[in-house]
Parts: sequence; C-alpha cells; structure tokens
Amino acid sequence: MKKIILIITIFLTGCATNYSVAPQDVTKSLYLNKHLSKFEMDNGFCYKREPLANGGYKNYWRSDKGNILANALSWDSYPYCELELDTNKAGIVERIKILEDDIKCAYALK
Repeated sequence: MKKIILIITIFLTGCATNYSVAPQDVTKSLYLNKHLSKFEMDNGFCYKREPLANGGYKNYWRSDKGNILANALSWDSYPYCELELDTNKAGIVERIKILEDDIKCAYALK
C-alpha cells in the first residue's frame, strides 16, 4: 500500500510541475506586423500596457485573463500562456515575446 501511495504522489507531483524557460522572441506568428486589435479580437484583451520610447506600447497578455467565455468553459486555466507584445505608435505589433510558455501559446500565436 505504501508503494502505491508513493507512486501516485510521484506521478501527481510530476504532472503539476511547470518548467518555465527564459523569455523567448517569437519569429513566426499571424499577428506580427498586424494591428494589435486583430490579436485582441481573436484572443482577448491585454491586461496591462507600458509606454515605450518610440511612442508605442509594451502590452501584456495572459491566456487566463481577458477571454471570459473561454475561461468559463475551461477547467484547465493553469499553466497559462503569457505574452509581451511590443507595438509601434500606429498600434502595429513589431515584437512578440513569450514570458510563460504553455501549449496555449501555440493557439494564441497561430
């Protein structure tokens, strides 16, 4: 009985571990060089904005925020995908960086 409990504990602990990697730039995405509103229409709104020196913004998006309907229908909101989208002053996405990686990033970035 002790061995079974130990095996189950190890299994559940292994499944719950999220191996986070260093932030990485996205090189291919449908949303690069497109207006930020296209990304937000498809994936939900960014939860935070910080101004940049070029007149644009650093926008932060997370898969468990902004898309209320998807969150209500999903029991699996963790781990989440977190992205940083840098826009120029015209609102065009010039750079996307993955801050917290998960399979949800693949769906959000297309």
